[in-house]
Amino acid sequence: VTFLFRNGRYIFVEDNSAAMLIYDNSNPVITTEYNEGDVIQGGIFGRYTLYNGMVEMVPTHNAADATGTPVTVTPTVATVANVINDYAYATIYESKLVRINDVFFIDAETFVQNGDTMSIRDRFNTVDLEINAGDQADVIGFVCYSNDRGYHIYPRDNNDINIHPVVVMDTVATPVIVVNNNDGSYSMHISCATEGATIHYTLDGSTPDENDEVFTADLQLPVNQLTLKAIAVKDGMVNSAIAVYNYNPSGIEQVELRDLLNLYPNPADNYVMIGAKD
Repeated sequence: VTFLFRNGRYIFVEDNSAAMLIYDNSNPVITTEYNEGDVIQGGIFGRYTLYNGMVEMVPTHNAADATGTPVTVTPTVATVANVINDYAYATIYESKLVRINDVFFIDAETFVQNGDTMSIRDRFNTVDLEINAGDQADVIGFVCYSNDRGYHIYPRDNNDINIHPVVVMDTVATPVIVVNNNDGSYSMHISCATEGATIHYTLDGSTPDENDEVFTADLQLPVNQLTLKAIAVKDGMVNSAIAVYNYNPSGIEQVELRDLLNLYPNPADNYVMIGAKD
């Protein structure tokens, strides 16, 4: 078997078929010292046990010295879904040293990936890294399970939690909408100060997004009142604020007639009286 890691009573080893936690006594049985990747040709002898849902071995004899050339220990790349779905099947991930990339922490211990949740547990008291909700990270550690805590990972130390640096993106400049009057013919022009930005617009007052019309050239406008809106977008930047232009070529505010008149009686019979509201 290959020696992976030891901290106190916790010893992790693996062979070609699976990995296992060797849970030593408080008065250690295994006193031979190993380095990561050492090969223990004689194997490890002990008593099988299932503790709180996790397979363990309690050693009964000291293990032999390492022999041969140490092997390179590389964490197995997995997803949270892999671990949850395949943990028990053929013991693929139980006690395995894995790497789970691009997870989002929702608190100091719990992280989520594509809707699936796991947690880290500082089993070895070696992690004092500050982790905040919203941090994105790559996490390395031994996959474990307990009936009360579910699936979790034991990081070896701070180096097993690689928090991604926060990237602050610039915001695209807000578009500028200009309506030109050419002898009673109205046209709309939209510009953006951010070079390379794409401008999307609407004419019905709805909020524009990347699925709406792209502004490429001045647009002729009708004579009726409109609410023009535009947004500018560019890859690698935060979308601009929404620009709004209330287009009213006549200068006369459109109102609903019913807002100005009184109708009596209401509901009407054969005849009605219509008068202006006060």
